[in-house]
Amino acid sequence: PLLGLGLTYTVRGTPAEAEPLLREALELRCARYEQGEIAYAVVEASLGYALCELDRCDEGEPMMARALQAYEDAGRADSRQYHCQAGRTPPHR
Repeated sequence: PLLGLGLTYTVRGTPAEAEPLLREALELRCARYEQGEIAYAVVEASLGYALCELDRCDEGEPMMARALQAYEDAGRADSRQYHCQAGRTPPHR
């Protein structure tokens, strides 16, 4: 529920409301998954997206880059969707 609600807030233009929800979701995922696992990467990318929408790309883009790497490592073709949703070019590695 936290991830879905946070992403909905971000997409609807209220990323400030999304940030605390997504941070909590990431904290919960951190207890069960390691960074680099898809379950963690989905939340990390969503938080990165929200931060970029708040003009805090210095924080958000590294999260999105790590999530992108996790998707690529897992062979997921849809890994660039978070960058496209945020209207930004994926960061270079």
